[in-house]
This record gives sequence, C-alpha cells and structure tokens, in this order.
Amino acid sequence: MLNWAKGAKLVSERKEAATNRKIHGNVLVVEDEEVNRASLNNILSQDFNVTLAEDGQAALKLIQSRETTFHAVITDHRMPKMTGVELCRELYSQHHQATRMILTGYAELESLMSAVNDAGIFRYITKPVEPDFLLSLTHEAVAQNKAREENHRFVSLVKTLLENQSQLIKELEVAGRDVPVLSVPTELADLSDPRKIDMAVMFVDIRGFTKFSSMTPASEVMMVLQLLFKELHGIIYDCGGVVDKHLGDGLMAVFGLSGGGGTAAAARATQRIVETFPNIVGSMAREDVKALRLSVGTASGELLVGILGTDKRTELAIIGQPANLAARLQEFTKLALTLEAGKQYLGEFVSAMAVTTIDQCEKIEGFKAVDLPENLKVRDFKDITRVYVMSR
Repeated sequence: MLNWAKGAKLVSERKEAATNRKIHGNVLVVEDEEVNRASLNNILSQDFNVTLAEDGQAALKLIQSRETTFHAVITDHRMPKMTGVELCRELYSQHHQATRMILTGYAELESLMSAVNDAGIFRYITKPVEPDFLLSLTHEAVAQNKAREENHRFVSLVKTLLENQSQLIKELEVAGRDVPVLSVPTELADLSDPRKIDMAVMFVDIRGFTKFSSMTPASEVMMVLQLLFKELHGIIYDCGGVVDKHLGDGLMAVFGLSGGGGTAAAARATQRIVETFPNIVGSMAREDVKALRLSVGTASGELLVGILGTDKRTELAIIGQPANLAARLQEFTKLALTLEAGKQYLGEFVSAMAVTTIDQCEKIEGFKAVDLPENLKVRDFKDITRVYVMSR
C-alpha cells in the first residue's frame, strides 16, 4: 500500500527533528492490516497526533468517547465489518466535523465516486501512497477542518460581542453615564450587509417549568435551568449550531450560519437532544425535575441574516418563515398532551418530543413520518401536511 523505500527514508530524515516539530492536529487512522497501520503511523506522527483503529466500529467508539477531537479521519476502504465508505457515511450522518479521506485501489475508484456527497468525503487517495503526498493532503484536510471551526467560532463570537455591547449600553444608561456611539468594527463590515442563507432553525421549550418555578426557590430554579441549558448547548454546538437567543425557559438555535450543512446538522442535533433529555433530567437529584418535558421544533429554508439595531442595541438578526415554522412546530408538540387526535398521530410524549419538517429526518433512526389529517394542522402553516416526529 505504501512506497516502503521512500517511507523509510522520510521517517529516518524526520526523526532527528521530531522532538522540535510542531504538532498540527489530531488524525484518526483506520486500517485493518497491522503493517499498514504501523507505516501510516510512522509517516503521519511526525506532524500529527495519530490515533489508530483496526476497523470502522473501533473508530466509531473512539470518536464517540470524545476523549480526542479529531481534525481528520483517514480510512482504508476494504475492511471487515464496515467499509471505509460506510464509516464515512456514518460520520456524515452524525455531522462529525472531522475531514474524511479514503485509501483505495485505483480499480475501485470509479465505483466509489458516488459516495463523495452522501458520505462527505474530502479526498480519495489511491494506492500505493507516496509519503510526501499523504502528508501534504493530511495537512490540507486538517487545515480545512480548523478553518471551518474558526469560522464557526467567529460567528459565535460576533453574536456574543453584539449582545455584550447591548448589555453594556443598557447598564450605562441605568447608571446615568454617557453612552458612547458604537459602530460595527471594520473587520465585521461584511456581516452588516443583509444576506439570504439556507439554514435550519431549532426552537426548544421546557414544558412544566412555569409550575416548577412557582413552587421552587429562585436559586434552585436557576441552577436547574443552567444545568439543562449546559447540556442542550453542548449538543447544539457539538453538531455545528449556534444558540441565537434564550427565551425564558426555552431557546432558539440556528445551523448553517457559518457555511453549509445546516439542515443535516439540525436533524442530528434534534435526534440527540430528544434521545438525551430523559437521561439529563433522570440524573438530577430532584424528583420534580423528572416531570419536566422538552418540546423541540426544527425547520429549514432561506433566512435573512444581518446586523440590526441602533447605538442603543445591536444584534445579529435572523428573520424568515423557517424560523416562524420552527416555533410553531415546537408549539405543535403540545397537542400530543392535550388532544386525542394529537396523541393518536404524534404518539406518546413522556419526556421529550420533536416535530420537524426537515426531510433528512426520514432517514434517521427514531423519527416517523406523520401525514396530518384535516383536524390536526400546524398553526399559521395549514399547508404543512407531513411532519417527522421523534419522542421519548
């Protein structure tokens, strides 16, 4: 698989400088043949932290453990239990952020090309592998991953800075201090121009929280809410989303703000939130917390994004029908608690329920397609005839 002579020479030349070499990122190598794993490790470990897995299932366990954040995954295609393409498809469905590359024979290349989009594959590398070429592509893959993450962090930072600016102005006004005239920094000027972006929106609401808060000391109310939000934030940001705002005991999140993939990311985040919520409340000591329910609504489409406001308050505004629809879908879950028709069509709502119009959810385990009858319609969106529902 590898050019052994060149590989050995390259490793020998690099060993002297290895102790001073900068590590550029974390790479997961998936290869079922031990000799090839060792060779790939020797080449890549000069520039990267390398973790080895002998098959796709072992790779998934390493990724799901979250002990290491992988910037790139390099996998052989022909392996027992799970092929390289199947592994990449699984990572793509989970919206895992690592850049994916596959090692394959030239004869297999044409038959695998169709997997570029549905498995999110960055590059195919044909055998035999030239060590310099492998290193170059791996640097490119890691750089792409880090650039994507930086873009996501930048958008989140902009939103946070705008919110902090507005809060500062409010506090200065209350204190009777002069309020400075603030403008959008030059570096953020491109964000001040409104634009239309295909994105996904999620609305989350905690049902039963008003009753809980009326019977619980304020400090404990805030502590419970903080713990719940911490877990929800973790899932949303892990899937590539951004929390746009908090709405009392609920929140709004957006996916795709920093570049494509928002719809798949929102679908995956919706699944994880519904699956995880029963465990979140179940782990808390208070028995009354276990009675809380979580409603989730998600929708996707074109939204208007821009910086809106004055010198008194400025924020990143996200406007459009998908946001309105996501809010109504979140409300729609209530019908599974209050109407017989709602219970019949949407199903049992014990701990968490999500209703979405995102088509990708049809292929995600746990969701069911529901064709809505005439007597069960989404408020303000009577034309919605099919939704996808997941509940726990």
